[in-house]
Amino acid sequence: MIKKILIIKHGALGDMIQADGMFQDIRKAYSKSKIILLTTKPYEELYNAAPFIDEIIIDERKSIWRIKEIFSLACKLRNSKVDLVIDLQNSKRTRYYKKIILNKIKWNDTSNIIDHDSGFQTQLMLLRNMGIKIKFSQAPNIQWIPKDVSQLLKGHNIKGKFVVLIPGSSKKNQIKRWPYFPELEQLLIKNKISVLTLLGKEERNLEVSFRGPVLKNLSWFELAGCLNESAFVIGNDSGPTFLASYLNKNGLAIFGPKNPSKLTALIRGSFKAIETNNLEKLNPSDVYKSFKNF
Repeated sequence: MIKKILIIKHGALGDMIQADGMFQDIRKAYSKSKIILLTTKPYEELYNAAPFIDEIIIDERKSIWRIKEIFSLACKLRNSKVDLVIDLQNSKRTRYYKKIILNKIKWNDTSNIIDHDSGFQTQLMLLRNMGIKIKFSQAPNIQWIPKDVSQLLKGHNIKGKFVVLIPGSSKKNQIKRWPYFPELEQLLIKNKISVLTLLGKEERNLEVSFRGPVLKNLSWFELAGCLNESAFVIGNDSGPTFLASYLNKNGLAIFGPKNPSKLTALIRGSFKAIETNNLEKLNPSDVYKSFKNF
């Protein structure tokens, strides 16, 4: 019997949300096992609240030459006494863990799987090869994340139906940012549509460009709550946009040339894509028309 399973998943918010259904399918397949998630510090609070994860181990992803930190992580992993590892990251780092730290533990990763169109499809194949039935991976239930934000919205005079704008992205992927969200906001307001803009810690400099209400530095649960209450979401190819899509909202994601929508699992259900070879040339009026024609 498999008593303890270690799932490894690093990455940005979009990667974590995309993997959420996989966590749930693993939990269903191993209902009597303890599930431990190895992930990074930003997601500790989020996945401590997940009903399908029993324990979190934080990986600071220090250089392998940082002997003290790597030794500390190795001790935590070995002391966890897991019987099985499911590596959903399959990176050079996790292959090092496989070879050096947990070399005696049964390890499942995607290294022997022929690449599909996307990493997501490759990970699904990994679960299928393990005999795990795919149910939540393609239709995850993340209603465990949103919190009640009625008082938060009331405090910012946000009432009735509203459109959420997500103009940011991580600092590492600023190339994904469509630059005309302020102009789109004005088009929406001009047409008497209520708008709420959501900004993360790495996007606070954008606040001065918006005239309507802006919420920033929200917790994961508040962010999900605001998205859950919205009537429509328009965002870049970013983690919060993934979150909106997986909350089954109506929405539009704007993709530039770097990462075509077909390579992600963001476009699903009532969430559609606007794709362009040049974000600078995508006109706000065209995005507004796509919104009106939805």
